[in-house]
Order: sequence, then structure tokens, then C-alpha cells
Amino acid sequence: MPAVLARDVGRDRLARREWGFGLGKLQIDFSIHVLEADASTPKIPFMKTGDFFAPDCNFVPFPMPSGGALEGESGYVCTNDGDCHLIVVQKRAKKL
Repeated sequence: MPAVLARDVGRDRLARREWGFGLGKLQIDFSIHVLEADASTPKIPFMKTGDFFAPDCNFVPFPMPSGGALEGESGYVCTNDGDCHLIVVQKRAKKL
């Protein structure tokens, strides 16, 4: 993606499409839950699929808190055409 200055985000068509401004207005997705993990939370190896998009995807073992879910899902299975997000915070390790 070409470099786009913050002041140009509202005017640049590519920036609007790539950064979630495709409809000309900022949208907030409330289906993403922030989960919390501690040192005992198991880390699951990440498996790349055809939907892996660098640098936006993290290719590292990931903590999976019990009872959590991906964005817009009821569990950890991504049924949304590969466009699934998971946010986990580890407070003691100071990691997001």
C-alpha cells in the first residue's frame, strides 16, 4: 500500500478501503472481545492458511483463554471466510 499521511485518510480512496473507511465513515466493530490470559493460559501454535496476510497476521504461538471466541464467532473456529480477529491481553507480561 502506498504511504498515506494521516491527514489524507479521509480523502484517499485506497486508504478508506484498506483502513475500514470504505463507506466514507468510521465504523466500530463491537463483536471483537478483548480476552485476558495469564501465565497458565495454554499457547496454541498458529497455522497459516491461504488467508494469511503479512504483516497483519501474527505467526507465533497464541494464548487461547478458555471460553473465548473470535470476532463475530461463538468459539475459536473461523467460519467468516478467513477474516477473523482475536485480541488477547497478557497484563503481567505487558503483551497485547
